[in-house]
Amino acid sequence: MTWSMPQSAAPLPPNRPTAPPGPLMLGDLFSSLFATYKAGWKLFLMLCLVPILLAFAAAVIIGFAVFAALAPVMGSILSSGRGFDPASVAVSLIGVSLLSIVVIFVVSLISYVYYCRIYIAAIDYATGREIPTWASLAARTQGLLGRLAQLVLIFAGVAIAVYFVLGFV
Repeated sequence: MTWSMPQSAAPLPPNRPTAPPGPLMLGDLFSSLFATYKAGWKLFLMLCLVPILLAFAAAVIIGFAVFAALAPVMGSILSSGRGFDPASVAVSLIGVSLLSIVVIFVVSLISYVYYCRIYIAAIDYATGREIPTWASLAARTQGLLGRLAQLVLIFAGVAIAVYFVLGFV
């Protein structure tokens, strides 16, 4: 008499899931969290570093822009001993503000894409799907940046419209 394991209809996952199936208790959540990040720590580290480095680069760009915009004004104040031209300061600050808004908008959108890649990778490791790679995550989030930009612009337009309506009321 031979005995064999019963075969289920569901295919086996490509890798070992880091989270147990079914309802999870608090201890299960923490142990699966650490197991997930341990399984793919290199990928998660690289995915987390991109938004951090982008935010640092944005801060440097905005800082240089503020310095470049206000340095001539400060130089004219120090050299002439008189006051400053409020119009030139206003134009400089408006230009720096617009640059800051654009830089922060772009950095935020790119960061959101990388956060989505982190979520997808965590779900893949936890459920035992294919082991995520940088290329597979990029392919799975292709087109997300454009959709996020449209969504943020719609919300920004609605917010500006609400502010104008409330301002007039």
